Amino acid sequence: MIHTLMKEDGFEGILFPGNGSKDKEIIVMSGSNGGMNMAKHEAEFYHKNGIPAMSLALFKTKQTSPDLVSVTIEYVENAIRYLKEKYSEMKIINIELNGVYMIKQAMHLPTGLMKCPVMPNGL
Repeated sequence: MIHTLMKEDGFEGILFPGNGSKDKEIIVMSGSNGGMNMAKHEAEFYHKNGIPAMSLALFKTKQTSPDLVSVTIEYVENAIRYLKEKYSEMKIINIELNGVYMIKQAMHLPTGLMKCPVMPNGL
């Protein structure tokens, strides 16, 4: 398990390596509840089933805003760039209705940065 930090990496997440495969990675974003707890549990589920996964906290942690405001495109982009160095394919999943937010963010990423689908509420 690798814990990334806002100050060093530009986002806060926990990376679970799964079975060590480098061909795909799932990013699980927190829902409107914020924090890391729910996203971490879902990322651990994928990890236990051999799939590398990262839980990504959008807000309500020690490192992030207390409220779901001003989460920048760069915040999500930093997480994707970090993982792109390690994995060839990524999928983004969220726990609640933040799927609209994720789709909006993905639309503004530089061309070629992410070639995978953004999947709200599951695979």
